[in-house]
Amino acid sequence: MLPPVAIGGATVISASTWLILLVTTLALIASTTPARKLPAAQPIAMAIIYVYVARIGATMDLSNVSLETMGAFVAMAYVWIAIHGAFILFGAWMFRVDVHTLAIASAANIGARRLRAHRRGAPSRIAGPGLHPDGDDRLRPG
Repeated sequence: MLPPVAIGGATVISASTWLILLVTTLALIASTTPARKLPAAQPIAMAIIYVYVARIGATMDLSNVSLETMGAFVAMAYVWIAIHGAFILFGAWMFRVDVHTLAIASAANIGARRLRAHRRGAPSRIAGPGLHPDGDDRLRPG
């Protein structure tokens, strides 16, 4: 495996980060091959992601958390959101699409499945006209 990268005495890229980068790169390469057409490729990929995220959560140690480290974590989250916003604005400019549409697409990538599941019986006044998955705006019994 590649060695850790340290800047100013702090490890910026660890062995696990290299592993994530390697797996992501391999997944991107595999997505350009016929492997992406396997019948269960997407559900298997999502299951692997869920297991990985659960592993991260299960191995967390919050006993040494301080206000400074949590502040840095929250600050980094804001930086992440700002970078994401910059990409959204760049995408809006590059593809000549209004920002509102790209913001909806961004949110849909995060919670679309859950939204679809909750909206199955939602009235049109909540889900909006024409947004019922079956094309019917009437209330459906649960």
